[in-house]
Amino acid sequence: MVKDGTVYTAVGYDGGGFFGQYYIDSEAAGIIQDNNPPIEVSAIEVDDSNNIYIAGSFDEIARAWKNGDLLHDLNQGGDTNSVANGLAISGNDLITVGTNYANNTSYGRIWLNDQLAQEFQGESGPAQANDVVIYGDKAYIAAYKYPNAVVLVMDTSSGNILDEIVLPNSNGSLFDIGHSIMVK
Repeated sequence: MVKDGTVYTAVGYDGGGFFGQYYIDSEAAGIIQDNNPPIEVSAIEVDDSNNIYIAGSFDEIARAWKNGDLLHDLNQGGDTNSVANGLAISGNDLITVGTNYANNTSYGRIWLNDQLAQEFQGESGPAQANDVVIYGDKAYIAAYKYPNAVVLVMDTSSGNILDEIVLPNSNGSLFDIGHSIMVK
């Protein structure tokens, strides 16, 4: 992510111990977590006060960190395999998107702060939420609802889905997955 000419990067490491680290330009700025379970880092955002938010998972549980400290443990009562794939800041709220793997399938999830706002599946199969951006009072979420890539439009204050844009299946493939999104 680049903000005001400064590059912010988050990475996960496996170098004798699993931990995440974040950088400002090329300088190490902080450690996300230092423990034995693996950490997966997926996204980074910076707010107007230069607080750094990071999405990912730790010990296969979706999490969000602020300035390297755990902000939200997004475990929904017994999840054992989930990941936060993206996040965006809307005023004082953090919207995090991700995937929960359970029952031999996957479910797309959207959290508003630390509360599950939406969970969804595909027509006849898996789903995932991969990226989110804010434009005005709406969150635009790149997602996958088998068999199509979709864009979900969510009200940022209530967490309600306002619209679902189904993208046409390309080239006759079995399925398409929406991975990233930009609204301008």
